Amino acid sequence: MNTSLLIQIHGVLALLLLALLPLTMLVLILKKPISALLSLGCTLTAHLQLLLGLTLYFVGSNGYLLFKTGEAMSNPQYRFYAVEHISTMIIAIVLFTIARAKTKRSEGGEKWKAPVMLYALGFALLLSRVPWDRWSFEM
Repeated sequence: MNTSLLIQIHGVLALLLLALLPLTMLVLILKKPISALLSLGCTLTAHLQLLLGLTLYFVGSNGYLLFKTGEAMSNPQYRFYAVEHISTMIIAIVLFTIARAKTKRSEGGEKWKAPVMLYALGFALLLSRVPWDRWSFEM
């Protein structure tokens, strides 16, 4: 299966998520009314990324199939895609989802610190496992 279109969509959504996350955190800190909408957009983008990522993981060549080679854990590049990238991104998306739930519960209140901390932790995890050296920004 040719996965190049899925990889491009995954890349564009990643750029969108990288822009939405800091904006969402900033708006939460400033206690603006649009924070709930941005939080929703952030979470939806992250979940769509997860669906595309899981699809690529199971049908693409840089995922589940790497375990069949027997080198998934001994080759750093294979291990990155087969284990590190997907597991870290899933944890980050879980943190974004929890942050969204906390944002919904704290609308209009002073309870913005917990969602911001969860978004920040997830954002740090996300940034740590983006394949920056292998990511093509060409469309």
